Amino acid sequence: MNPAVDVSVVVPYYNAPGGLAQLYAALARQTAEPKEIVVVDDGSPAARAAASVPCGELERVRVVVQRNAGAATARNAGAALATAPVVAFVDSDCVPDPDWLERTSRAVEDGLAIAYGRVYSESGYPYPLWTAPGGQALISASLVVRNDAFAALGGFDGAFVGYREDTDFGLRAEAMNLSLGCAVGGATYHPVRRQGLRKLWHAGMLHRNDPLLLKRHGPGVFADLGLSMTKPTISPGFSPAGIFVTGAFLGAVACVAGGRAGTAVALVAGVAAAMCAGTLLAGVRAGKRRTRAEIAANALAGVPYLCGWYAGRVSGSIAHRTLCL
Repeated sequence: MNPAVDVSVVVPYYNAPGGLAQLYAALARQTAEPKEIVVVDDGSPAARAAASVPCGELERVRVVVQRNAGAATARNAGAALATAPVVAFVDSDCVPDPDWLERTSRAVEDGLAIAYGRVYSESGYPYPLWTAPGGQALISASLVVRNDAFAALGGFDGAFVGYREDTDFGLRAEAMNLSLGCAVGGATYHPVRRQGLRKLWHAGMLHRNDPLLLKRHGPGVFADLGLSMTKPTISPGFSPAGIFVTGAFLGAVACVAGGRAGTAVALVAGVAAAMCAGTLLAGVRAGKRRTRAEIAANALAGVPYLCGWYAGRVSGSIAHRTLCL
């Protein structure tokens, strides 16, 4: 029998029974046993509901269902039901290392209000395989929080649907001078996911939350991401990629209005070629050897993602009245 820790594990879930089954197996292997596991089903279709996934040897697993509102709201609902003084958050498609709960909860016991574990995955091309942001950063896929600190912060902000809710959470915690840091050990594996064109587009569209993050916390919030296309630094509200795409789009519209459709097509083709080149560069930086077919697939798959990224930034800028392109 593994030692028990006074921690409630909260798992937001949507439509991924295979991932949840893997997570249950990983939680059963933990070197420290949680007080309870609360799974919040975010309105999954009945055939793929969390309640239909066997939890194996695990005990004290509770599954609740809410109307679809996003992972941030699901985490808040689970934390509200938690009976332990510490809440550990892990995503339903993750596989925490056996000492994940022991290490992260110990960091909270040692004085941190918020502890996050390292998230890791296979390195390589970002497309068409998707990996979660990783490394030693506050990511909601591996996060342990004292209940009183979580309540003081008001939980996650449900306005961030699908993306950036953990970044906002961490920035608000820093503003309140809550102690937070990375737990030594306690890592979580995040499997890669293969994505089709539609999923790549929707993944890019999640950047509609970027303008809201910018509005809430100022331009410095993107500095830790390390990518020029996410840092609006060249001019207020614009990133290098935002200026390039916006200029090409306006140029294409002007060409069409002036009866030069061929020039407009050339501009659009140039944007697509630049997007492909950007994904190729990412592959080179990753240092992975790929076949020509993989390189071509990676380059082409970057186009719908980056188009979604731009469309998300535009729609988010309009919705939140904050220019972030």
